[in-house]
Amino acid sequence: MKSIDRKKLSLNASDALLNSKLRKFLAVYEHSNIHKAANELRISQPALTVSLKQLEESFGEQLFTRSVQGMSPTAAGDMLYRYASSIRQTAKLAAESIVEARDGATRKLRVGAGVAWTSTILPSVFAQMRSEYHGLSIDLISGVGDQLAALYSRGEIDLFFSASPVVQYDLADVDRIYLTNLPMIAIADHRNPLAFEKRISASDLVAVDWAGFYEDESFVHLSNHYMSVRGLATPRIVMRTNSVAALKAFVRDSNLISVLVSPLAEDAQQSGFSLLPLEEPLWDVPMNLFVRQTVHDLPIVARFIQLVEQQMHQYSSS
Repeated sequence: MKSIDRKKLSLNASDALLNSKLRKFLAVYEHSNIHKAANELRISQPALTVSLKQLEESFGEQLFTRSVQGMSPTAAGDMLYRYASSIRQTAKLAAESIVEARDGATRKLRVGAGVAWTSTILPSVFAQMRSEYHGLSIDLISGVGDQLAALYSRGEIDLFFSASPVVQYDLADVDRIYLTNLPMIAIADHRNPLAFEKRISASDLVAVDWAGFYEDESFVHLSNHYMSVRGLATPRIVMRTNSVAALKAFVRDSNLISVLVSPLAEDAQQSGFSLLPLEEPLWDVPMNLFVRQTVHDLPIVARFIQLVEQQMHQYSSS
């Protein structure tokens, strides 16, 4: 067994655990094309078509609509995909656990988080994890909630942070851990005229241009709602990025402002930015950690959750 590649052994074992018809369904769903799926599976197109038909008959539902453009999933197909991808991930985890137990290897942490967390809370958490678990490997993928939920559905991450409720993502096999509410804080360059004001109103904020994070639709919705209930126009977000460093560069030496979650705003303050004194507080962000149920009780995941909760408590009580 020592001569067999661990990754290949794990993949072969997980394939053995996953129903053949589900593997074929997943391939068609993800390629949206019978020909490409058949090539990946190394079977003939007729054989794949027969397998899909049998699967549809077993559920009593059409799973795809066929057209010259390819295969489009029906509502039933989308629903089956969520559960089938979860089953695939569970099979993969089971296979990896068996291989790792044999080799004495340590499990990998696969985490998704927004840029606010990757630059503030998570570095110290991962440093502690590395000190406690020798040989631990970590995959950290940065993105916004919708992007991370898609990665979770495809089995590429097992934990992710988001301010949105799980029902928005319609995920299977997931536990939600509420962490805390964190306030949003407006920042500006210390030479920005707003930084010299004693009190700044919401109307003052919408009168200037904003810089924000790319594809952060949750932020756009919350900021628009905050202003609309006050009878104000929506904020003008004129520059967007997925990088904390780039966001700071946008705001520095400019009249732009940015509204950041408190850990990131406090970090910016240490870099020379000003926290703007507002007449009334901005909105709070409910912070959630979504965890795949099949890994939730693993000791390494339980420890990660514990450290995250400790860090969140420090921020929310400071």
